[in-house]
Amino acid sequence: MTDNSTTMTLSGKTLSPGLGEGQIFVYRDIMNRFDEFYDIDDTQIEPELKRLDRALARISDDLSVLAGRVEAEIDSELSGVFHAHLAMMQDASLKAEVEKEVKGELVSAGSAVRTVFRRWEHRFQSMDAEVSRQKSDDMRDLARRLVSALAGVHAHALADLPRGSVLVANRLLPSDTVFLARNMAAAALLEIGAKGSHAALFAREIGLPCVAALPGLLETVSESSYALVDADGAQAIINPNATQRDTFLKKIEQRTQTIAKARARAHKSAMTQDGTRIAVLANVGDAEDTRIAIENGADGVGLYRLEQIYLSRQHPPPARSSWLKQCKRH
Repeated sequence: MTDNSTTMTLSGKTLSPGLGEGQIFVYRDIMNRFDEFYDIDDTQIEPELKRLDRALARISDDLSVLAGRVEAEIDSELSGVFHAHLAMMQDASLKAEVEKEVKGELVSAGSAVRTVFRRWEHRFQSMDAEVSRQKSDDMRDLARRLVSALAGVHAHALADLPRGSVLVANRLLPSDTVFLARNMAAAALLEIGAKGSHAALFAREIGLPCVAALPGLLETVSESSYALVDADGAQAIINPNATQRDTFLKKIEQRTQTIAKARARAHKSAMTQDGTRIAVLANVGDAEDTRIAIENGADGVGLYRLEQIYLSRQHPPPARSSWLKQCKRH
């Protein structure tokens, strides 16, 4: 592990562009910190199953609230990630598999959750389709939530992340990224990460610079270190010298000027060099998306995500009778 005086440059892959700097905050997997993994006897089966029921109920409530907050504060489409997590938590077959593990192996609810969810995580990881492999992160995220609930832990491990920190972690899960948005992290450096993962999508949505594919990172850096993160160039400098810091500050200034110029031109027509006008259309799912599209000079809506109207409600939205009749005819 480097000390706080050794300068080091790391190169990886960009998950989310941008520039950020700050004191390093090392985030380690909390799954093995809980005293929730133990054997039981026949007399403890029912109490363990009741603990599981209570934990599932609490997580379901938490996910419902989280989905609403993500929709209101970050992005309506990304809130669908947590609606999907909620559906998984309420899946009867998944619960039955955990209960079977408790009864058949005589292990605690926490041990059963870890075993069953890892089994599903590995199944997804072995699939050919990238979108299926990304679901392994969802299973890991849910397992961590459930084990935390069984242990009576209510606060997320990132709830106390110092504002402006550079997060160093093995990977980011969807719920982690929500806390990074709330605490205004400066950037993130990860050992593992895929550009199509839910966490990467969240990072890009909240403007969090993020570089992944940095193996051995947790053993390389310490919380006493300072980092400059150039996610545009997929690099990070640990404990930079004065020259490197000056160069980085100039990059920030140049990037700020480039963004300002782009925003100043946003409401002008998009034209090719031969004079052909190009319509810039937005992808929207709610009023906030529409507001942002207008601010950034969109000419109209290219894709309206109708499913968001349903995901954010307990009951179907009201509709005009003529619209309903037309739908029924088709």
